Amino acid sequence: MPSINSPIYSPARGLTSQAILLRPNYSENTSLPFVFIRNEFKEVKAMKISIVTVCRNAEQSIELALKSVVNQTYQDIEYIVVDGASTDGTKDIIAQYGDRVTKLISEPDNGVYEAMNKGIKLASGQFIYFLNADDYLADETLVQDVVSFLLTHPDCDFLYGDLLFQIDKPSGCFTQLITFPNPEGIPEYLICDCLLHQASFAKADLFTKLGHFNETYRIGSDYEWFLKLIGDDTIKLCYYPRTIAAYNAGGMSSDMEKTLPEMFEIQNHAPVYQSDDWLKKRLIKYQDILVKPQGRFGLNRVPPVASLDSQLVERVHQLERQVKRLKARESGLKNQLAGMESTITAMQTSKFWKIRQQWFNFKQRLGIEKTESP
Repeated sequence: MPSINSPIYSPARGLTSQAILLRPNYSENTSLPFVFIRNEFKEVKAMKISIVTVCRNAEQSIELALKSVVNQTYQDIEYIVVDGASTDGTKDIIAQYGDRVTKLISEPDNGVYEAMNKGIKLASGQFIYFLNADDYLADETLVQDVVSFLLTHPDCDFLYGDLLFQIDKPSGCFTQLITFPNPEGIPEYLICDCLLHQASFAKADLFTKLGHFNETYRIGSDYEWFLKLIGDDTIKLCYYPRTIAAYNAGGMSSDMEKTLPEMFEIQNHAPVYQSDDWLKKRLIKYQDILVKPQGRFGLNRVPPVASLDSQLVERVHQLERQVKRLKARESGLKNQLAGMESTITAMQTSKFWKIRQQWFNFKQRLGIEKTESP
């Protein structure tokens, strides 16, 4: 029988007072959760959560991801690491965690989506979660809290929450909480944005129903998968208003010149967006971005150049006048030099100059004095 600890949830955090999880006293051999629903205490089957981390040469960041998983309070976690034959110290770091990493494979792959598909094939949990090597779970009770939500929402096929966005800048680390809309707002949200797998837990059988990630795409395959997800009315999406993980920017998807072509190609072929109504909504969204880009798709409106300071303008004018005077002086000096050269040429061709030259030559022959340059 579990002990009744403080509730993990309260009505303020999104659950009703009629569905409060009681955290069990875990033993070495069990992690069965208990729930209290409408005054009835029920023991439920264990819910295994498969967490997949794909990596390659991630020695600078992977340990934080590893620690955030192995330190979870929830016990029934299957942790799968798919390494793309790293050549740095990544595998040595993973080895330090021993059997806390349930399954590990290290072999070459053709990209991140092939690696993610390998993880799906290895997973045996009811729900699958992808954690990148440079991301980490929000806190130690994250998985326990997610399982609690899923147990009290048994019809949920796909759970998603919020993300803490992080990006390193010279001035320090910039952080921002990314919140997603409720399920009914997701289709419109996905016109210009994407759900992130770091924020979502997907029921394992969805990858049988919708298929694995399309390995022909280099960046946008998860976006294509999410469009399949919202295009199936039989799939129940649930928004859980909780921070799931910290997400670091800077991957391939941050390169808009590579991301947008794939995104538009996928969107143009996604059945969910091909109706006249959705085509109109897409057009309006893109028009709004052109009017007020605000950084969307990497676009920003360039502000008009501010007027120069009046003192700076006057200084520029002074320099321009000085340059004109210097050019005029240069022109005058060139004219003077040309005049002097003409005078010398005229003297050298005159009769006086010839007589003078003969006189210097005569004195030299007589040895009267050394000849000077005439």
